[in-house]
Amino acid sequence: AAANFRSLRTGFQMHCQALKHGLDSHLFVATTLIGLYGDCGCVEFARKVFDELRQPNLVAWNAVVTACFRGNDVAGAKEIF
Repeated sequence: AAANFRSLRTGFQMHCQALKHGLDSHLFVATTLIGLYGDCGCVEFARKVFDELRQPNLVAWNAVVTACFRGNDVAGAKEIF
């Protein structure tokens, strides 16, 4: 649990830096954040990052569906899929 908290805290810091530098819509950065939030079980944050992408690619779609499954949000994964 502590490792997930540290990862989530790091994720928030990374997300803030991405926003600050205008990189939040960059596919690689966004997909990394989606994966990190998914690993921590924060599906709502993963979905928010995904929903803000203008043109998500296959990797981003896969990352958000995986995040939903890791966060036990099967309905959300089905909705996206």
